[in-house]
Amino acid sequence: MKFKKVFRESGSIFVFETSHDVYRVRRNIFGNHYSNLIGISRDRIFTAYYEESELEHSRELGKELLKPEVHEKYFEQCEAHCKEARAFAEELRTMKLDALSGEELAELFDTYYNHFLTTIALYQLTDTDNFLHAAQQVLRSLLSDEEVQVMLRDNEEFYEDLKWKLAVLEKKKTVVDYLLHFPHKCHNHYDYEELEEHYLEEFAQQVPENVHQEIAVLEKESQDLAAAQAKIVQKHLEVKLPAMIIRKAGQFRFRLKKYWAGYEYLCDPLWRAIGARLAIPLEDIVWTHLSEELKDCLRAGKPLAPEEIARRKKGFALLLINGEKSFTTDVDKVEATYLQAEQEQEVRGTCAHPGHVEGTILNIPVTSLAEFSEAMEEAKGDILVTPMTQPYVVPYLKRFKAIVTDQGGIVCHAAIISREYRIPCVVGTSNATELLKTGDKVRVEADKGVVRKL
Repeated sequence: MKFKKVFRESGSIFVFETSHDVYRVRRNIFGNHYSNLIGISRDRIFTAYYEESELEHSRELGKELLKPEVHEKYFEQCEAHCKEARAFAEELRTMKLDALSGEELAELFDTYYNHFLTTIALYQLTDTDNFLHAAQQVLRSLLSDEEVQVMLRDNEEFYEDLKWKLAVLEKKKTVVDYLLHFPHKCHNHYDYEELEEHYLEEFAQQVPENVHQEIAVLEKESQDLAAAQAKIVQKHLEVKLPAMIIRKAGQFRFRLKKYWAGYEYLCDPLWRAIGARLAIPLEDIVWTHLSEELKDCLRAGKPLAPEEIARRKKGFALLLINGEKSFTTDVDKVEATYLQAEQEQEVRGTCAHPGHVEGTILNIPVTSLAEFSEAMEEAKGDILVTPMTQPYVVPYLKRFKAIVTDQGGIVCHAAIISREYRIPCVVGTSNATELLKTGDKVRVEADKGVVRKL
């Protein structure tokens, strides 16, 4: 059994536990077929390894998504789930959670976790390196690289964000309204008052007239883009279906992200009640307690022991081997048993936007707003290397010559942003943050998906 490193990122323990649990309890959703998966967490950076033959099977299985009855059902499931997950979060805000018993809080958390599970099960199908690989290959076999970029562009996310910003600036919506609509902007940040203050300051630096102009420009670009896409489809009718599948999957990727990267913020009332009941910081809960353990802790009215929390912060491993889930803090033993030592020297991924540039690396291996903002204050370097980009990093991205990420495919956030800003971008390398250090001189050959040290 040989495992391949697929991604590295920072996130709560539930993001990674659900990545294992979906393959045990969500096999009714297309694509959830894995039986072997290893996740290693060290100092809050999580690395996922998938069994190689199962990854290859995902690519083959992705051909099924080209069938109307398969992708139509998948998109219907995504639409229904987004509504259900949002409705649950909104219901929480009407409840008197402090009056509930530990058992009742545990039941509410169980509902939360099941929504989270379904989100992850649906979200993983938006991975272009696996399930959307077949659709991507159809495009690449018929179109030039430039035409592929045109067919994959979609301005919907940018347009929606600008319209909401304008509503806040014109006092029709509040910053809290804005964040509840885009909760993934709060990913990995648990001081929500500080976060809301950050966005208040950001909005204070903008004026409605400028946003009106941005919207007008984007509307014109969207019209031109639609015309260009229609022209390509006229020449190559075969690309219409796979391009639609990839773009629509990208749109749902954006929507589903609200219900994993942003679900802690959306369900903040529940987490506040859980934190108050266990009397420990929220971060100590979401970074260290497994789902069943948390329910037991709520029933008992006390969290895990302090020494166990400290041990898990240093490192742990989640395993799914032949369909059986297990957990341990003996990370070294797991690595020695299942993972072969790799002497990786090359950084290679997927081209999200083409271009060749040379520059200096700025490695920011964090994915929270506070840590990213702090790292940028004294940042030196013009090629960003990071596990994955989040919406809150967008204001900083125009200063970079290129973007390189560990995670993602051609419809991930970094890919969408790079196409919009015309920044060379390589995504899904799995090892960029490990091999490329701040200050390294490199050449990014985004067309080839390669980063070379100079």
